Amino acid sequence: MKEEKADCLDFVLITPTVFRVWMNEVVPHAVSELIARGANLDSIPDERGRVEEDGSLTIYVDLPGGIEVKMSVPPDQWDWKGGDNDD
Repeated sequence: MKEEKADCLDFVLITPTVFRVWMNEVVPHAVSELIARGANLDSIPDERGRVEEDGSLTIYVDLPGGIEVKMSVPPDQWDWKGGDNDD
């Protein structure tokens, strides 16, 4: 398995289904919660990614107010750019 990078999201590909779930379900829910709290949406950082020991990918973002939004992506739903997820 590849050595974990602090933020590997720029180096992976996710399936269209995972992308849709993140963009259409996870992110809107988090943004709605931030709006309800009166948070400044301009302060939202970019998503990050980390590979877990079981081979899954965690996509996450640390939002204002100490909120972490994350989604676990099964190993068969992502791959390294270049296609070497089996390392």
